Amino acid sequence: MLLIAFELVESLTSLLGTLWVICKVLIGLGFVIFVHELGHFLAAKWCGVRVDKFYVGFDVPIRIGPIRFPRRLCRMQWGETEYGIGILPLGGYVKMFGQDDNPHNAESEADSVRVKKGDVQDGAATKAAPAPRQSAGDDPDGKPETKADADEWVYHPRSYPAKTVPQRMLIISAGVVMNLITGAMMAAAAYMLGVSYTPCEVAALAPGDPAWVAGIRPGDKIIQIGRDGNPDEHLRFTWEMTQKVVRTGFGGPPKPIDIKIRRNGEEFWIAITPTERHKTKERPFVSIGVVAPNESNRLRKKKPVRPDTAAAMTEAFKGGDRIVAINGARPSDRFANEIGDLPGFEFNQLFSQYVDEEITVTVERTTESGSSSEVDIQVPPQPRRMSGLEMKIGPVYSVREKSAAEEAGFKKGDVIRTIDGGPVGDPLTLTYRITPRIGEAIQFEVERDGETVMLTATPRGEELYAPGISIGPLQSIETLGLSFSIKNEVASVAPDSPAADAQFQPGDRLTKYRYIVDDDKREAARAIAGKKYDHAVELSERIYNWSTLNDQMQLVPDYFRLELTYERDGTTRRATVKFTDSDEYFMPERGFRFARFERIHTAESFGDACSLGYREIKEKLTEVVDIIYLLATGKVSIGLLGGPIMIASMAGSEASIGWARLLLFLTLLSGNLAILNFLPIPALDGGHFVFLAWEGLSGKPVDERLQEKLTIVGVLLLLLLMVVVFSNDIQRIFL
Repeated sequence: MLLIAFELVESLTSLLGTLWVICKVLIGLGFVIFVHELGHFLAAKWCGVRVDKFYVGFDVPIRIGPIRFPRRLCRMQWGETEYGIGILPLGGYVKMFGQDDNPHNAESEADSVRVKKGDVQDGAATKAAPAPRQSAGDDPDGKPETKADADEWVYHPRSYPAKTVPQRMLIISAGVVMNLITGAMMAAAAYMLGVSYTPCEVAALAPGDPAWVAGIRPGDKIIQIGRDGNPDEHLRFTWEMTQKVVRTGFGGPPKPIDIKIRRNGEEFWIAITPTERHKTKERPFVSIGVVAPNESNRLRKKKPVRPDTAAAMTEAFKGGDRIVAINGARPSDRFANEIGDLPGFEFNQLFSQYVDEEITVTVERTTESGSSSEVDIQVPPQPRRMSGLEMKIGPVYSVREKSAAEEAGFKKGDVIRTIDGGPVGDPLTLTYRITPRIGEAIQFEVERDGETVMLTATPRGEELYAPGISIGPLQSIETLGLSFSIKNEVASVAPDSPAADAQFQPGDRLTKYRYIVDDDKREAARAIAGKKYDHAVELSERIYNWSTLNDQMQLVPDYFRLELTYERDGTTRRATVKFTDSDEYFMPERGFRFARFERIHTAESFGDACSLGYREIKEKLTEVVDIIYLLATGKVSIGLLGGPIMIASMAGSEASIGWARLLLFLTLLSGNLAILNFLPIPALDGGHFVFLAWEGLSGKPVDERLQEKLTIVGVLLLLLLMVVVFSNDIQRIFL
């Protein structure tokens, strides 16, 4: 009974927590819409325009079969304005006296607020009268309206059409201005509370990429990007680094960028030119190859270890455990964050040092009462999963500056043929075979421009472990500072291996792969590898390659198998291979899943908070403009856009972290709303502003029929965009 009661309380607590997150999201999104419409409302009032309705959401009739939904959730009349929340939560509106966004109704709406000159006293209309048609035409009696008759009529002083063009421009643009102001204010409030962020502290590098070549290492901290400005301890991984690097590739070849590094207390500059190696149609961005920020030494609360790994075998680790020592070695706490977590790069070095041994992992565990204790857990080594396929080694792609390989004379394009007179073997295991020989001279026979060259290199131990993410065909020998490619062509097949059982032969060229699992594992496979896990993927020499495929196979449970499509003697064949644990090669990572390492940036003063708020809204506007430019030029796929479902999901994710992160997300949303709503598209504020600008320059409004046609086109474009983003959202959920 006690156990059941505890589970009910836990479920209820979880439900209440979820409901509170939803409430925060609704409050936040509603507030962004509210302040936009409030801008229009206040500007209209300031200009003397009567506001008839102020709505968050649209009060439109919705009917599905026999079911008729209410137009609004609530409403109230206060003074001359009706305030309410509409049933359709896709925006909001302010209805002004004599104004209608639909050009087809705009003229009749404007005519309805015209009064006789004699009925206006002290700026107010004392008597309403039927309005004549503005254009010459037949009246009800068949007589044309005269100019003298028309001149006797004026717009009601408190109507929207009665205001000057500058006043109407102010009213139209006030919503956007309000979003910008409140966006900066929300960001400032977030920094007063304290914003958690991912610092520019390097954890993983892509082998062969510019950052790797320049000698950036795990544990380095980036404190300045570009020579302008000053070093900043709070540089963020996503914004200051990733975004600035990406922008160097807009509009042409990537431009060199100067980066200031802090390593072991010393600061120095490195000049790096981003690479286009990772660009795809879906993500046409350049990169320097710093592909991941630091993880912490704290295990994730949910699923702290990957299934079927060495860490999972112990069944002893719990979510939230903090690893504090490996075989008794405790890294210094000099780099700890505000809650005591340490960056994980020093633990990675220790994992690598004992890669093929059982280790004692000491964790700090906090109980429900708040007390903490340390627990020692024995963890066996993590075997590398192998298939028995040994692929051909490709040419050297790059050589790290000031490395053992550079001193030995390696050059880009060299192809390693022998090592100490023996065969190269499986290129995927080269780094594991070279690492134990630190300090020992090794002879390499390389082919260079059709000639044979002998080189001698001595591996170094200061870069024993540098976690890399293989993007494309590149692998590296970290202790030498050498990266090379791996081809999709079989060089040899290990005897008595899964590949040998599948009858692979040297010369076979792999072209496709797909995952296969037993029927009872399908749901689990989808949860791990995505809903398209069993779709065939083309192998190439760029992104999806045998190298990346092998890295993926180390991360999935052992019930995953590979169906490989390959070509032999002009014919296409298929074979299924199951990877098996090696008894010779091991992985430094043992299946732990660590939480991301974050720091907290709290403004030092109100002025500092305002400065940070201005920075945030400026960055968000720049990001939106960049995305629009990429979409307009066809350099990025429209499939990357998200709609209301994605916005709500992201808002929920940020809200679950805390108010500060939700406020920053709302700053991003405010920037999006400001820019998108002010695009020169009829039916949006920007389109109305363009019409008003034309009226101000020409002295007369844009022709009604032209406005109507342009507005129809604008509405159709907006509807098409909504269909696309909704479709993108649905695909992300169900496909």
